[in-house]
Amino acid sequence: LAPRMSVLVIDDNPADQALLRNMLERLGASVTMAESQAEAQDMIRTTFFDLVVLDTGIAVGGGAADIQRMRKSDYEAGRRTPFLVCTGRAERHHQSDYLRAGANRVLEKPLAEWGY
Repeated sequence: LAPRMSVLVIDDNPADQALLRNMLERLGASVTMAESQAEAQDMIRTTFFDLVVLDTGIAVGGGAADIQRMRKSDYEAGRRTPFLVCTGRAERHHQSDYLRAGANRVLEKPLAEWGY
């Protein structure tokens, strides 16, 4: 990550929030947390982020639909922010759905912190 890269993390699980914050801050990122898709969508509309990391487990509309809504907000703000999905639903058909919806990459949970 670039120094002071601005990252929005969307996750409602306190343990995952802490893990992601710790990993990203150790890499020099400035981390903003959102606990819901709705809260994140508002942030995406009004704030520039270099990266969006989201958990599809808190999805209101099934994960892919929420990614599409957030991606639309991102485009409407004139941006093409990279979206990284972290999910426990990493079966190939789910990954394809997330990528078609606008995610750039999909990581499978559980995430683990190694080598820090």
